Formats: sequence, C-alpha cells, structure tokens
Amino acid sequence: MSTLEPENIGELIADCAAIPAALTEAGVAEAAGPHAPWAVDERCAAQVEGMESYI
Repeated sequence: MSTLEPENIGELIADCAAIPAALTEAGVAEAAGPHAPWAVDERCAAQVEGMESYI
C-alpha cells in the first residue's frame, strides 16, 4: 500500500472525510491520558537564539 500526498485542498478534504468517525469523536485524545503542560527549557531556547529577525 502506498500513501500519496494530496495535491490540492479538495484531495485533502476527501482524505479527511474518509477518517472513521470512531477516530474523530471527542474523547479519543483523552483516552491516551493527561499530558504534561508545554514549557520552554534552556535547550528549546537555544535552538531559536538569534532568530528574532525572522519573527
């Protein structure tokens, strides 16, 4: 089986419409359990240091 990337927005919408309802219903994500809140640490900050000109 090969998965092709959608070439336009219509194909993307059609692909998303084919996702089974059981996977898109509310509550599926919560089944994985709680996640730690997102936080920036020194390692993350170092990756973007000096990139202010791109913002």
